[in-house]
This record gives sequence, structure tokens and C-alpha cells, in this order.
Amino acid sequence: WAARLAPAPIDLQDSILFNQAIDQALAESVAAFTEEVDAARRLFAGVLGHDMRTPVQVVLTTGALLCRLEAGPEVTAAARRLMNSAGQLKSLLDDFLDFNRAQLGLVIEITPVPVDLGPECMAELDQQRAAMPGRQIELRTQGNLQGVFDGKRLRRVLGNLVSNACKYGHDTTPVVVTLNGQADAIELAVSNQGPSIEASTLRRVFDPLQRGSPPAVMGGDSSLGLGLYICREIAKAHGGSIEATSDAAATTFTVRLPRDRRATASAQAPTVRRRKTATVDDPLFLVPVSGPESLPDSESGRLFRQTDWATTPLGAVAGWPQSLRVAVSICMNSRFPMFVWWGPQLVNLYNDAYIPMLGRLHPHAFGRPARASWDDLWEVLAPEVAAVLEEGRASWNERVRLMVKRNGWPEEAFFTWSYSPIYTEDGSVGGLFCAVTEDTAAVAAEKQRDALLRLAREAGAPPE
Repeated sequence: WAARLAPAPIDLQDSILFNQAIDQALAESVAAFTEEVDAARRLFAGVLGHDMRTPVQVVLTTGALLCRLEAGPEVTAAARRLMNSAGQLKSLLDDFLDFNRAQLGLVIEITPVPVDLGPECMAELDQQRAAMPGRQIELRTQGNLQGVFDGKRLRRVLGNLVSNACKYGHDTTPVVVTLNGQADAIELAVSNQGPSIEASTLRRVFDPLQRGSPPAVMGGDSSLGLGLYICREIAKAHGGSIEATSDAAATTFTVRLPRDRRATASAQAPTVRRRKTATVDDPLFLVPVSGPESLPDSESGRLFRQTDWATTPLGAVAGWPQSLRVAVSICMNSRFPMFVWWGPQLVNLYNDAYIPMLGRLHPHAFGRPARASWDDLWEVLAPEVAAVLEEGRASWNERVRLMVKRNGWPEEAFFTWSYSPIYTEDGSVGGLFCAVTEDTAAVAAEKQRDALLRLAREAGAPPE
């Protein structure tokens, strides 16, 4: 019996699997704990910021009362300084609360009502001129400026853009605010002359907690770097967009707002070509004519609508070939993991079912070249991708082992996938379509089962 109880030699593969399981469990536990801590921190910050608004409002009210009492020039001047400081603190709190709300997964709330943006902008600019008496701020208006907006929120957008323009622009040149009423939208542009913004900075200028370097004469900067991020979120809440351009002549921030988001959404219902009969010469029968409107209200669908495709290698959606539109519509409306790689740079578009396979690569992988996300695997994928694009030959791979770095560390994963060519209207291959499943859990379960069966057989084997 002593021989039967002797320890068996350590199986190297079992040891590797055990260590991998421990590493993965530890990493997932740390990630889950970190997410819970971050969520608790954001919730605490939101409660704290909300509770601080009341005492700040009391300070503002007290300062206004002191000004009205006319207790003498010294008291009035002190009251105005108090109101200015409290106003700056209130603005910081508002930005912080909106940022925290977005981080909690909540959208910025707006209360759209019929409003004329002309008087709203003039009132906001009067406040900006009072706060910066040495700066020249011009307002130019054109066309009908009436629409359904949250006037208070848009005044905040204008205030942030104008204060930034005054901070970073030349103090000897005017800040120009332009309101242009178009047929179905209104454009608000804020322009200033001064040092241009570098291209690398311009790409992330709307990201949270990003700040430029103001001129030395401005002294310290008390902002949180949230102003432009809040502007973008408010524009998105109105169904609009914001963009920035900068060169040696001027830096311009342009906000485009539909006159009535509700009417615009109703008018943009999916348009479908319907004919009585389909023929061989009509392969696009019953295909949605428009792009974004045929996509689901899902995470990937929202990412698609929020992306400014005109700035990507794919160009504006209006110029996409019908073959690409069809492939994207099929992919993003499916509940099976799929993605489309299109064009010479293989721009990546995928659906919600594929998101778990990306890990922390999502959402940055969406709309970007595929190699930027899977550079560590490209030596494995490139030959097969080339065969699909150059020869039009579909592929099939079953339970292939890949070492992926989707969560910041290498991990063993198993996938089954098929690449299919997507032919354009001229007969060439424009990209590829992929349906994929991850088999990592199934392979791990089978290995564990085989290991347990082997241990059971060894434990029950007769002694030699």
C-alpha cells in the first residue's frame, strides 16, 4: 500500500494549466475589485459634489445681497470678488458633476424647449465681457436661430469655448463668435487667433482631464480640463456634434446642432428600396439605402453614430459603397460575434457580440485599423488576410491557439473563425467579413476533464 500512496511525478502540462488558472483568476479578481472601488469612488464624488452646490449657492446669494445693500465701495468690491470666486467654484462643480455622471454611464440631462439662440448667446457674451473686460468679443449672426434646445446648457458650451479662446488666443485680437442658421441646423463657431494646436493634441482635445499650456502671463490654471469634454457631451445630448480645426491663421471650434432632435430622429427612419419582384440584375433588393439609420440601438451602433467617419480612412458614410453598407448592416444587426475589416488599412467595425473577445481593446479598436489592435498577432493573421484580399479565397480555422494581449497581459485563448471576401460593385475585393467564436472556456474544461480522468486512472491503477 505504501507504493500506491507514493506521489506521482508532476505533469508539466497540468502544472502549466494550474498556474494559468491561478493567474487568470487573480487578474480577474483584481480587475473586478478595481472596478468596484472606482464605482464607489465615482459615486462618493458625485454625492460630495452635489452636496457642495448648496453652500456655494448660499455664498452667491449672500454676495448679491451685499451688493444690493450698497454698504460702501469697499464692501461692494469685496462682495463682487466673493461672487466671482463662488461663480468659478460653481462652474468647476458643474463640470465635475457632469463628468462624474458620464463616468457612471449616465447621459447628460437636457431640457429642450423652443428657444432663440441669438438672445441666449448675447446674454452669455455680456457675462463673458464683464468677467474679462480687457478682451474684445464679437458676435456675428445670420439666418433663423430658433430651435428646440436646452438654452442653459448651450450657454455653458458657449461660455467654455469663449473662455478657452480668450485664455489661449492673442489678447490683442478679437474672439469671434458666429451663429449661422441653416435649413435644418444651427452652427455655432468660436474662433481666435493665436498659437495653433498641435495635431497630436487636437486629436484628444475633447478627452476628459486634458489641458493645454496657457501663456505664462495667464498665471496658474484652475480648470480641471473638463470644459471641452462637457461641451462634446452636451452637443451629443442635443443630437449634434463638435469639431476643432487649428492652423497658423486661427483656431476654431464649431458646434452643429439640429433644430429639433426629435423631428430629425423621426425623419431619419430607415429608407428601404421596395420593388415587386427581385431579379438577378438587382442583387441589392430590399437593402437599406442609408447607413447609420439601419443599425441597432446598441453599444456598437451608438459608437458608429458618434464616430466622425469623414476623418477616418473610410470617409463619410454617404460615400461608402453599397457592399460595405450591406456588410456592416448584417454584422451589427447580428447577435453572433462578427466583424468587418475594410479598405487598404483594414478599418475594424464589429458588433456587440464581439466586444467580450476584445477585452480592454474596446472601444478604441472600433473604427481603427485592425493591426493597431492585434499587432502582437499580425504575423499569424497577415498571410491568411492577404490570401482573402488578393485571391478572394475564404478561410476556416478551428480551435486555433493564440496568445492575445487584450487585457494588458498575454493570455492563452482559442478561437474558431472564418474569413470571407467582400466584393465591391466593380468585382474587386474591398475587405473581409469574419464570423468568430471563442473556444477558450470549452478547451480549458476539456483539458481539466482529461486531467481529472488521468488522475483517476492513475489513482485506481494496481501497484506494480
